[in-house]
Amino acid sequence: KSKGIKIYKVNIEKSEALVAKYGTPQVPALLYIKDGKILDGYVGLKQMKELKRDMKIYFQNPKS
Repeated sequence: KSKGIKIYKVNIEKSEALVAKYGTPQVPALLYIKDGKILDGYVGLKQMKELKRDMKIYFQNPKS
């Protein structure tokens, strides 16, 4: 099974249950979710370098 990062685009008008669960009142919004818990999130756009940095912060496996 792949353990990579999955990115979903959600139409908030058609996905009321997700909006209710995670609370995304404005668009565009990005939520970093791991194991069903919101780690962080923001409203607006980010540059690709910022997104890559965030992916490393929130989803990189800790080295043993």
